[in-house]
Amino acid sequence: MSDERRFGFEEFGIGLFAGAAIGIVAGLLLAPQSGATTRRQITEYAEGAKDLTEDLVQKAKNNLDLLIEKAEILVGLQEKLAWKKIESLRADLKKYDLHEA
Repeated sequence: MSDERRFGFEEFGIGLFAGAAIGIVAGLLLAPQSGATTRRQITEYAEGAKDLTEDLVQKAKNNLDLLIEKAEILVGLQEKLAWKKIESLRADLKKYDLHEA
């Protein structure tokens, strides 16, 4: 078996966020402006990133809740189908019950 790991959305998102954060900080630190202005901008970007992260986490929670609801519906449907099949098999087995003969 291969030890190769697939690159998924989670890894991509983490890399994108980390790269953006590093790029913003590096750009601000290398910018030709005063330290006070740079610190203020870093604070503003950090607050914006915090707000964005909170929004993303809330959306992820909402999507997870929807996924759970859909999974519960699917499991419920599968359970109903399984019980119908069991009842059908029981009815078929009654035809071959030797004690009734």
